[in-house]
Amino acid sequence: MNPKTFNQLGIGAGVMVVLSVIIGLEKPTVNFSFAKGQYLVRSLDPAQVKSITIKSKTEEVKLDKNGDNFVVTSKLSYPAARKEVNTLMRDLSKVQLAAELTADKGAHKALGVSEDAEDAKVVKFLDAQGKEIVGVIVGKAAEGTGGYNVRLTNTDQVYRSEAYINIRDKSLDYMEKELVNNERNQVEKVEVKPGAGQAYVISSPKEGEVKLEGIPDGKRAKATTYESVFTTTSYFSFEELASASSKQDLEFKDSHIVTRRDGAQFKFDVAKKDDKWWVRGVAAYVGPAKIAISKDDKDDVLKQKEANLKAQDAVEAFNRQHQSWVYQVGSWKAENMAKPFADLIEDVPVGPEEIGAQHILISYEGAMRSEVKGRTKEDAKKKADELLPQVQAAPDKFNDFARDNTDEPGGKEKGGDLGTFKRETMAKEFSEAAFKLEVNQVSAVVETEFGFHIIKRTK
Repeated sequence: MNPKTFNQLGIGAGVMVVLSVIIGLEKPTVNFSFAKGQYLVRSLDPAQVKSITIKSKTEEVKLDKNGDNFVVTSKLSYPAARKEVNTLMRDLSKVQLAAELTADKGAHKALGVSEDAEDAKVVKFLDAQGKEIVGVIVGKAAEGTGGYNVRLTNTDQVYRSEAYINIRDKSLDYMEKELVNNERNQVEKVEVKPGAGQAYVISSPKEGEVKLEGIPDGKRAKATTYESVFTTTSYFSFEELASASSKQDLEFKDSHIVTRRDGAQFKFDVAKKDDKWWVRGVAAYVGPAKIAISKDDKDDVLKQKEANLKAQDAVEAFNRQHQSWVYQVGSWKAENMAKPFADLIEDVPVGPEEIGAQHILISYEGAMRSEVKGRTKEDAKKKADELLPQVQAAPDKFNDFARDNTDEPGGKEKGGDLGTFKRETMAKEFSEAAFKLEVNQVSAVVETEFGFHIIKRTK
């Protein structure tokens, strides 16, 4: 069976699970005798739902049925993510009630369950004639309970839910924002063709090995920089979108081409206007043209053929979804996609080949590979600045300072010890500071993409 067929069956099975959960509930009644734990929405047949509206103080989202799927009508009728629509229906169908509050209509606004209340999120499921099937209003959080004030739009009775209710209330929330996820080991090569400057290739002859091609004599690749370019299209998502016809003034001067081992190739053209970065994408299949699966195929051959077949389907799906659109992406991603070759290389330095060092890393939420939650970059810098004079005053206690303060995974147990390393092993800023130190000397605070470091040279 074609992998595409498997995918379709998988999607269908997922939808049926949602349908069985929702349809299996009791018949709706406007006036029912309250019992703790009963469902707020007592019946909703997804087959009858042709439109959904989600209204909040943020915006009004509108989803309309188009064939077998929904489109986000409130956002250029972009295809909706089936998973997000199903999740909305499922979550509302599973809202259970903890308490009966009031049927006094005059109390609705204070509880956040009137349609014009500041805190209200109003979800309505409509039929083909635009008639409301079920409407739910989720109001203020019920303080100290973990639940929310809720009511159905066709009753005045207000309840408190048993648990947290997550209603996503932006049009973009109902889209699959991930353009592609080219995982590092999938990628065979990346070609970068800037509008100005030298084109270059970063290759991966085998999994786990990445190489910048064409490095001139006397130069070397900068540590981690070219690998960031190589992995730019892993978890590659957009922040905003527009129709291609509405953005004909964009100049797509740079290209970033990713070829995977399965034969799928993705070409992204990059444009910048008014400090915003935009990309357009197209996919092609460049693997074996004819793929015939034989009962005599060995496991590794069969695995590769199956990967090639899936790649063909992935290419078709990508073009079908994205060919009419352009996407706004984060500046960090976009700049990596068209990074000049000169930014990837540096002079081979004069000095020791290797040194030894310890470090204390003060990281923050959002830093590269950070596991820290709740600390801002400014707070991390402040902590590092306050710690530095203490370390410099007692460098012989560096192990203790590291064990008490470092955010490096596994660094506490090692007292921040990095062993010995070459310049190219570490981030440029780190190496430049570390290689300038004398043995047992402590550096000033050094900033890298991982956070703020205090370094002590040991060898």
